[in-house]
Amino acid sequence: MFEVVGYGILYVLCEVHYGHRILSLNCEDGQYVKCMGRGSGDGHEQLSFPYGIAFNQSNNYIYVCDTSNCRIQVFNPNNNNNNNGNVVCEIGKNELRSPMGIQYTEDIYLYVILDEW
Repeated sequence: MFEVVGYGILYVLCEVHYGHRILSLNCEDGQYVKCMGRGSGDGHEQLSFPYGIAFNQSNNYIYVCDTSNCRIQVFNPNNNNNNNGNVVCEIGKNELRSPMGIQYTEDIYLYVILDEW
C-alpha cells in the first residue's frame, strides 16, 4: 500500500523484506529518499505489519495503521534529526482492533477501518 503526496514523494509500507518500515521514494526518478521506523516490534517507532497509510496535508504528517500492535502511529517525515523518522504520537494503542486502512478527507476527518477477525 502507498500514498503519494504533493511534494513528489511516494511513501511505501514495507513488511518482512525491509523490516516493517516506511520507505520514501522520489516520484520523478524513483530514487530512495529515506526510511522511517525502527523495524519490527511494539516499541516507539517500531511497526508490526503496517497495512494502511494516509497523509495529512495540513500538518504534513503520515498516519500508519500499525495493525498487529493495534494502534495508529503518526510520523513526521520532515524530521531530519533522526535517520529513522519521528513518531509524533500514537492513537488508540491496544484499543483499536487490527486497524487495516486509514484515510484523511478534504475536510480533515480521519477514518480508520478495523478488522474484526
